[in-house]
Amino acid sequence: MTDDSRISELAKLAKPTVKVIGLGGAGCNIVSWISQKGVDGIKTISADTDAVHLLAAKSDVRILMGEKAYADAAGIPNVALRRQGRALMK
Repeated sequence: MTDDSRISELAKLAKPTVKVIGLGGAGCNIVSWISQKGVDGIKTISADTDAVHLLAAKSDVRILMGEKAYADAAGIPNVALRRQGRALMK
C-alpha cells in the first residue's frame, strides 16, 4: 500500500465534526446562511433572546435565551425590560 492510498483511506474514515454557534441576530443570520449552503459535516446552533427571529433561523438546534426572564413579554426583551422598569418605579 502506497503512502497516498493509505492517507486516502484514513481521510475517508476521519469525518471532522464542526459546530457553529450563532448568538443574537447577526449570529443567527450567518448560521442560517451556512445551513442554506448545505456544507457537509457542520452542525449549526442558533441562540437568541428574540423568539420571532429565532423561529426564522435555519439551524439544527435553536435555543431561546432568557425565556424565564422574559416570559411575561412573550420573549420580547424590550417589553419585558420596560415592564420590569415600571415595577421598580412603583
